[in-house]
Amino acid sequence: MNPDSGSDAIRHYDALPPELRLEDYLGLIVAEPTGWISILRRQGAGTDYSSLSPILVETAHQHKILATTDWSFNDLGEATYSADRTPAFHDGLISSPDGYELHFFAQALWVPAGTERPRIEFTPSFTWWLELIPRPDETMYRINQAGRDEEVVRILRPVPGEYDVQVSARHLRKYLAARGMSLIVQHSHSRSTAAHHGSRIDLELRTKDADFDYTAWDVTRTSGTGFIAQLLGKQAVLPFLTAGEGPDDEQRPESFQSFITGVDPATGSEIRLSCERDETNYLTPVFFDADVLTRYRENSARYSVRRSDVRCHDRWMIDIDINDENLVQVWLGDLINLPESERGHWLNHNVPPSGGITLTRALRDLAGHWVEDERPDPERLRQARSDIARAFNDRFGETLYKSLGEEDGRDFENLALCTNSTEGQRDSSLLILAKGIVESLEVKTLRRVADQPNNVASINCLQKIVEKLGGDTGALIDPLRQLQSLRSTGSAHMKGSNFAAALTSAGLASMTPDKQFEQILHRVTEALLGLVELFDSEDHKKSS
Repeated sequence: MNPDSGSDAIRHYDALPPELRLEDYLGLIVAEPTGWISILRRQGAGTDYSSLSPILVETAHQHKILATTDWSFNDLGEATYSADRTPAFHDGLISSPDGYELHFFAQALWVPAGTERPRIEFTPSFTWWLELIPRPDETMYRINQAGRDEEVVRILRPVPGEYDVQVSARHLRKYLAARGMSLIVQHSHSRSTAAHHGSRIDLELRTKDADFDYTAWDVTRTSGTGFIAQLLGKQAVLPFLTAGEGPDDEQRPESFQSFITGVDPATGSEIRLSCERDETNYLTPVFFDADVLTRYRENSARYSVRRSDVRCHDRWMIDIDINDENLVQVWLGDLINLPESERGHWLNHNVPPSGGITLTRALRDLAGHWVEDERPDPERLRQARSDIARAFNDRFGETLYKSLGEEDGRDFENLALCTNSTEGQRDSSLLILAKGIVESLEVKTLRRVADQPNNVASINCLQKIVEKLGGDTGALIDPLRQLQSLRSTGSAHMKGSNFAAALTSAGLASMTPDKQFEQILHRVTEALLGLVELFDSEDHKKSS
């Protein structure tokens, strides 16, 4: 603070109690923040309040709006019509009262009138450019190129009618740089005490990025409320120096991690190669423990895990394979398809080579021969489910499966092999598999086709149909019964001796949980494919 009038102003200010020095509000004035910053606020009333309001201005013109401390936000944020102005309609997004443009950034919208919880609105370009996603609790986040959440907006509501809107300064300043603008935040703060603290104090804060007046005075003679301190002015939040190519641009050279690709036979030391693009090392196999896929498998709303690839929707995709030792294998050159930060996750799971590459991978990627992969694979199961639905309809003119609900459908579409040997993964996978294959069968249709009464279960009806067509019920029906038994005795209920008996009966008791699921998946897939062949059989079609 610089003294505006009277040589004793600073001394009198320093003698005030902390609450009247308004140091907490002065701490909000930061031109180049890097954490969270409050940009819109309404708190308190009467002589004890705090308010913030933001607008945008081209950085080249920020000194013009900072020339005064008084309010200069005009009619931004309010759509109006007036026949005596040109143009008559004002959309509230841009105003130019002094020959340069001011742009709307954020406001609290009190609709309907009398509401105690106003809706917070941002200029569309801010939410569009950052691709912000709102949550029910009013926070807003974005998904970065690695597929991870980044918090951008949070709204605090201490009491009804009050709010404090905070944004991530890092994202805000990237946005400002992209637009070539500064954010101007208007401050108005006041605090009072019943005690009296002497004569009037007038101070000012003038910098190239801020313009504030501090005033404190005794109001006993006029209102009898004691002593009031006020801080009024504007500050600029500056953009970063350069905009970058987008919200995820780190504006620095990309770093390329080195991954284990072998072990020196003489010393036992790990051999590492950089994943930076190098055609000579592109097809060098790199191996990871299966847990590298767990974080993707457990967020099916954002990621999909296949035996042949991992995807983060439209963010990234990488080809993979899983060898006989349950290690995830990736070509060194494909690791560059992952964002740099995501490669760090994979590096944490990088292990020395073991088990080699599979024959399927070698034939497809190295020899250029396409071969069918008949290993257990949820994608192969999903295709088999689609094929049997088609074959059943062709044969009987009926619909075999009910449509899955949104959540169950997403879970089934993203069902993946287990990425660790925990019982939890096995159980949740069996539950999803049972819902998609057994519990979604149209039991009324099956009873009608099998000519069975209303109390006969769907699998029993299906068995009757298979028997009528001369199919092998052991191969085509038993795997479905095993799945339903495991689901009903353990995956959806408290486990006991019945679940152990079901595992033993299915010949799975000696396997680890992940291999148990893999084996059931394989059996059910083969059963569905067998049913497809049975329903498609021309001989049976002629005889039925």
